[in-house]
Amino acid sequence: MIALLLAALLAGGTAAKPAPATKPAAKPVTAATAGKPAQSAASPAAAPTGQALPGKPVKMEGRDAVDASVPDKYRAEVASAQVQGALLQQEDFAVWVASNALVHSKLKAPGTATGWLALPLDALARKWKVSFTATQPPRLFSYADVEVDLTAPPPKVKFSPHGTGRELTADELALVKARDAVSANRQWLRCSDEYNYSASLREGKKGRETVVRALPARHDGKLYLLGGFHEFVTPIKGGKSKHFQQTNTCLELPLPKNGVGFMVSHVRSKTPTLFHVFASLSYERPVYVKTDSRTWMVQNGRVTVVDKNSVKSIKTQEPGAK
Repeated sequence: MIALLLAALLAGGTAAKPAPATKPAAKPVTAATAGKPAQSAASPAAAPTGQALPGKPVKMEGRDAVDASVPDKYRAEVASAQVQGALLQQEDFAVWVASNALVHSKLKAPGTATGWLALPLDALARKWKVSFTATQPPRLFSYADVEVDLTAPPPKVKFSPHGTGRELTADELALVKARDAVSANRQWLRCSDEYNYSASLREGKKGRETVVRALPARHDGKLYLLGGFHEFVTPIKGGKSKHFQQTNTCLELPLPKNGVGFMVSHVRSKTPTLFHVFASLSYERPVYVKTDSRTWMVQNGRVTVVDKNSVKSIKTQEPGAK
């Protein structure tokens, strides 16, 4: 049985009244209120609407550098989490920018919109290509490609619509099918009415595999989601998918008046994960992670071990859980 404990970190030790977590209300699916484009009710993977502004873009340089406080046996895991979590933050922001460009274009998808693919165009993930996908069975295609340059603010955008649709490459087709399979599967824990999906390819021990990460959509900027993150890894050649579920319950909460960050207990791994890193960057708040042997701090996407004296000085407040 996995228990997730969560508390808001309080600044200066000032007591704050508990505020129970509540489920954010769904926003109307209209372009006028959308932070991302409207979706068809028949396509659960399509770009969701009315989402909260994600954290700012980050620099990828040095993300694999690990703090000296991290024990040697965990350094590789922490380096990977820092890199992958920061990359996920870059992707999330690029998709947010591209989705706004799609909304403002008023372009309608031929057939049924099914979501997007986001792929970095350079090694430091400063430039992205976001392809918005649709289907007219049995055909799958991109109806718009948006290049997003995050090198310096404000982001630069190149919008390329495709009237009848651009045929997907073999890799894109594999990613779309993997993403849609995860989206259609109703057996995993969902902590939002809508989900965002990150799909990529990597080399595994037995060849190429798809990696689909499922992130709960955040509609209310005053509520913070710290449950319901997933990763699905599947061999391209076929075979059993590996599923990592970060929590077994849904938790969302407002930050109290004097709150500065969050604390969670975590038993799925010995170290903070890429999703903890992503949360610290997306929410622009520190996330303290308590494992069975130590307490970690994830701040600005960087992982450190908190010494015992500092742990004792942390003041927390228990929120209401869903």
